[in-house]
Amino acid sequence: MSKVAFITGTTRGIGLELTKILLPKKYHVIATGRETKKSKGLSSLKSDYPNALTLIDLDVTDDEEISNLKSKLQGMQQIDLLINNAGIFAADDNQILEKIDSESTLKTFMVNTMGPLKVTQTLLPYLKKSKTPLVVNITSQMGSIDDNKMGRYYGYRMSKSALNMMTKSFSVDYPDIISIVMHPGWVQTDMGGKQAPVSPQDSAKGIVAVIENLKRKDSGKFYDFRGETLPW
Repeated sequence: MSKVAFITGTTRGIGLELTKILLPKKYHVIATGRETKKSKGLSSLKSDYPNALTLIDLDVTDDEEISNLKSKLQGMQQIDLLINNAGIFAADDNQILEKIDSESTLKTFMVNTMGPLKVTQTLLPYLKKSKTPLVVNITSQMGSIDDNKMGRYYGYRMSKSALNMMTKSFSVDYPDIISIVMHPGWVQTDMGGKQAPVSPQDSAKGIVAVIENLKRKDSGKFYDFRGETLPW
């Protein structure tokens, strides 16, 4: 039986590349994102893997859409791999303290922190049915408190630090489910910009390589896409 992977934020960037890599590895991939049918990359993959790829429109800040996931997963016995990849870097996330906009910061938290929390909460029954359950939350090195040497970026940093703490608590509460946070690198995406040194393809390849070698003892840790352990 194929393993099942559920990935958020797959319409482009790292999420799309993760989908491309996992499908040939015999995963059934449930690829989610806003308006998945409009993604040329996902449409092409759906043509190549009509039975192994399921597309579901999902806004991780929409409670109703998250609640409706169970009805859209009818017939699905388990989820073996959950990758919470969807994330944002708001336009003013690099502002100094005096210019922080609370509405923008809360939106960042809703996507980067509460989104993964609510998706994981909803899919927990499916993860529990897997013999090898794994949760990977895509974070950022900018969420590392110890590594913060330049300040600024309040909303984004705080949202990723909170995601890290959520993952650590989850690893304690659910020891039978391996759960980690993963820094994907500074990636050439809409978020990272063209000047970033890491391609989405290389980032995704590295993430999958780390995933494939995880052991129970690795749960609750903070890795980058090269497999290096990062400071909290």
